[in-house]
Amino acid sequence: SGLTISDTLTDGNDASLTLTSLPSFVSAKAGSSSTTLAVGGVVTYTATFNIDQQAVDSGRVINSALAIASSPSKTSDVSDRSDNGDDTDGETQDDPTVVTITADKSLQVIKTASTTDLNSNGVVDLGDRITYSITVVNTGALTLSDVTLVDTLTDANSGTLSLDSGPTCVSATTSSTSSTLQVSGVSTYTAIYTVSQQAINSGSVINKIRVTASSPGQSGNVSNTDQVTTSLPASPSLEVTKTASVTDNGDGVTGIGDIIRYTINIKNTGNISLSGLALTDNLSDVNGGALSLSSGPSFSGSDQGSSQGTLKVSETATYIAFYIVQQSAIDAGGVSNQAVASASTPQSVTVTDTSDDPTTGAANDPTVTTITGSPSIEVTKTATVNDINGDGKIGATDYIYYTIKIENKGNVTLSGLTISDTLTDGNGGSLTLNNGPSYDSTTLGSSPGTLKVGEIQTYTALYVISAQTASTPSVINSAVATASSTSALVSDTSDNGNDDDGNTEDDPTVVTISADPSIEATKTATVSDVNANTLNDPGDIITYTIEVVNTGNVTLTNVTLADTMTDNNGNALSLDSGPTFVSASTSSTSSTLAIGGTASFTAVYTIAPGPAFSGAIKNRVLVTASSPGNTGDVTDFSDNGNDNDGNIYNDFTEVQTSAEASINVIKSATVSDTNGNSLT
Repeated sequence: SGLTISDTLTDGNDASLTLTSLPSFVSAKAGSSSTTLAVGGVVTYTATFNIDQQAVDSGRVINSALAIASSPSKTSDVSDRSDNGDDTDGETQDDPTVVTITADKSLQVIKTASTTDLNSNGVVDLGDRITYSITVVNTGALTLSDVTLVDTLTDANSGTLSLDSGPTCVSATTSSTSSTLQVSGVSTYTAIYTVSQQAINSGSVINKIRVTASSPGQSGNVSNTDQVTTSLPASPSLEVTKTASVTDNGDGVTGIGDIIRYTINIKNTGNISLSGLALTDNLSDVNGGALSLSSGPSFSGSDQGSSQGTLKVSETATYIAFYIVQQSAIDAGGVSNQAVASASTPQSVTVTDTSDDPTTGAANDPTVTTITGSPSIEVTKTATVNDINGDGKIGATDYIYYTIKIENKGNVTLSGLTISDTLTDGNGGSLTLNNGPSYDSTTLGSSPGTLKVGEIQTYTALYVISAQTASTPSVINSAVATASSTSALVSDTSDNGNDDDGNTEDDPTVVTISADPSIEATKTATVSDVNANTLNDPGDIITYTIEVVNTGNVTLTNVTLADTMTDNNGNALSLDSGPTFVSASTSSTSSTLAIGGTASFTAVYTIAPGPAFSGAIKNRVLVTASSPGNTGDVTDFSDNGNDNDGNIYNDFTEVQTSAEASINVIKSATVSDTNGNSLT
């Protein structure tokens, strides 16, 4: 009697467990009860245990029961510890009942990445942040301990990168920690990486995580991995700018021999390093004609210290080049220069850019240096005379040889040269060259009509002095040369090459004809028939007209007239008046006669009886004048103006007269009316 059951429950680690329900009576046989056991009787009890994590983690549940009862007249003197009923296990009695628990062990790792565009440019690039989130889940049935994380960060080329921070545990579910995970427990970690240029150059960031843990009774026997790749899109780009500065040779204008210095800046404006930088330079005049740099482009350095051909992000490399201005560039009006730069990314993607002139608003426009053309031409004409007739004078039949020198005084090449020649005599009469102007020679080898800067071309012309021209004071010649440049027409009127004459430019070339002074006087007469008897007789009036002409080739001064008049018997007569000045041609006066000039005079004589009876009245005038530098050296007796009288030079002007012997008596009477009766 007094039967009691005590139960002992432990896990595989001998740690106590607690039955879910204590042993409870089920049944009894052969007169037994829950507390009394008859001889041969059997009493049955049951107990339950719901397996908990402790039991699972230990791997076993160990249970034994102790039955104690009292025999008659005794107390608790009979006992037995339970056996598991399996004598094949080597334990035939009193061995505990062991339940072995089999459980899976596993964990799950999930790694994700998010990016923060710190520079707000819309791409993941240098300086942006990658935040990694690592989730570790105990997906098995065993508690895991000693949880450790090993994070490996590399670029796409397997180059090692370093996290800025982490992995750092930020949370864990109930009863779990950063190092222990309950079944279904979750712990979360974060890590941060700031994108470096190394990573961008490779194209991506690869982050691997390995999580290791220990199941109960084991060490590091549970593990799993995950990785996440963050692509870093390459945005390669270049920006090339080219500026120009001119070093003048001292003449104050951009021209031949000046030096244009080009500064070429090439900047890596992308997000990836570049290598294999190459530069192609295109130099031409503004019309597209090919030119060649005098030197360069040559590398002069970079602002981040990279060697030639390599550019870090935002790095600028500088190159310089020089061009010494040539005539072809000046003729075109300027120089145009543009460079093309190319480079490669680490993935062999080529990027190029065409240079821009930063001083203009246009994109990728060439750098243009304008050279203002200053076309200028100078013409000099000189003359030499060949005294063909050997008289020691410059006059009729002599040859005048003209030499015309045309020099390009500007800074541009001239072409299409033409010469317009004007030749006149000393009185302004138009003349014509006998020959030329004809090309003779040049100093710099250009063909006729083309003049390089500083080149002089020589042309010649010939004029044979005619008799008519020799009667004028000079031969006047000037030439106008006209040529074309790329910017404008240019012309110049010839200078005589003598700056000591008081005229330093554009004065005609004058060949002075040797002085040949001469004067011619003509006297004509008209008779006024005063008595209307149709005879030239006493009382009639003779009016003389005297024309004095300068027939030489110099101006005459101090013109004087001396008149001589006689009857037909040689008796001297005197004019009533005159000679009196009447008029003169342009530029002449009564006393001065320009070349070809005319002065008119008149004189009057009333025929007297004596001269009338002589049969004729003879009159002529002696004109005297002075040529330059002389006094009274030019004279002429008047001619009567009638060359049909058999005398064409210096013949008297004669007026034929007549007279009759006669008397005329005139008697007249007057009456005095003495008696006043008005009657005779």
